[in-house]
Amino acid sequence: MKKISFSLHVGLVGVQDSGKEILLDFFKQKSIETSYTDGRDGEDVYEFFLVFKQIPIKLKVFLAGDIKDLILNHEKIKRLDTMILALNLYNLSSKNKYFKEDLDEFIEKYGFNGMSALIGLDVELISGKSPSKEFRISRYNLVQKAKELDVLYCFEILNKKNDLLELYNKILGDFTFKFQFTNPEILEKAKEYGKTLINQ
Repeated sequence: MKKISFSLHVGLVGVQDSGKEILLDFFKQKSIETSYTDGRDGEDVYEFFLVFKQIPIKLKVFLAGDIKDLILNHEKIKRLDTMILALNLYNLSSKNKYFKEDLDEFIEKYGFNGMSALIGLDVELISGKSPSKEFRISRYNLVQKAKELDVLYCFEILNKKNDLLELYNKILGDFTFKFQFTNPEILEKAKEYGKTLINQ
């Protein structure tokens, strides 16, 4: 049996307290194998091998502090299928770190036409802590920022069980959906391999 899998490249952008490690931990929980490359020149990369709806996927996540980091590292990264912009809902200034002009430059540089999402994480609620600050970015302001950036999706992440799972299903579901039409035969062969991985 051929070991067929699909490769998904994700750009995960967020400042240090954005909560992006929560998403990385969730990917790790779903994975069969995980590896990490410490990019001393600013290109940290996580690789996750997982099975989604019987489809084996090699998920490669490129971490960046802001959109410009991805633009500068284009020659090394080459291609991205998904762009996720993360922010901590308790960091009121974090939504001002993302600019439409930077996103437009990124899209042009990569020839990007994949999934894009703005995710606001309630880092304290997800961690089981009581809110330490009185103010947070509201759902309305989060949606308005997503509209301003013209991203495809906007997610408010309040818990790991439902909200992170919804985001996970959307990322991988959108990616695998296209193969039902472009490569249905390869998709079925990949599923055969996926079944063996699930049963191991």
